[in-house]
Amino acid sequence: MTRDTATAHQRVPQSAPQTEQRVGTHDEAADQVDRWLAIAPDGQVTVFSGKVELGTGIATALAQIVAAELRVPLERIDVVMGDTVRTPDQGYTAGSKTIQLAGPILGRAAAAARAVLTERAATRFGVPVERLVSGDGAVHPQGSEERAITYGELIGEGFGRAFDPDGPVPPAVEGAVSVVGQSAPRVDLLGKLTGDASFVHDLRLSGMLHGRVVRPWRRTPAGIGATVASVDESPVTGLRGLV
Repeated sequence: MTRDTATAHQRVPQSAPQTEQRVGTHDEAADQVDRWLAIAPDGQVTVFSGKVELGTGIATALAQIVAAELRVPLERIDVVMGDTVRTPDQGYTAGSKTIQLAGPILGRAAAAARAVLTERAATRFGVPVERLVSGDGAVHPQGSEERAITYGELIGEGFGRAFDPDGPVPPAVEGAVSVVGQSAPRVDLLGKLTGDASFVHDLRLSGMLHGRVVRPWRRTPAGIGATVASVDESPVTGLRGLV
């Protein structure tokens, strides 16, 4: 992933059309941080994206954007994609525009999430938010790293915070360059290399049938509107499962 694609969420023009700005408009809860992110007690972060990995590396790139905004190591981020139960409805995935369109909303959600965690830490420490530092998945007062409280300790029942999916893109955060714009191991490659990844061709359901499309013998005007007169089934007669 190049620096240009990874930082696209920082450069989307604010005058862009509404459909280009808000990728989660199909989802009624798109303005809730909890719709996009979750943090477990052990600090592991789960990102929910309605886009799907088609081999372009977007799972890794989106994780990098969230890691930069949350200030969490990349290896602590898991990405759930295209799960119609768990992820927001972001329409189809096409045109190599996921980083341009889906990246900004995740960046905004992650920035809002970090703000929630910092505010909770400020309450615990009894200090202003401005005197706190976020890093490595934890928050601590300036100059007192030994007093750090992890995100897992601060998350509680969730974020419970709304944010503006169409709002200003968060400015680049200090230290983000160590994650965004840098090469990172592709999270989708290992399964593809070992054969563990499942594709639609691997899907097997009980009672599933396979069909064959029969088209006119030639694609000419003479074939348009043609109907099947007869089918020679002799080559497949006797095959198991033939219907």
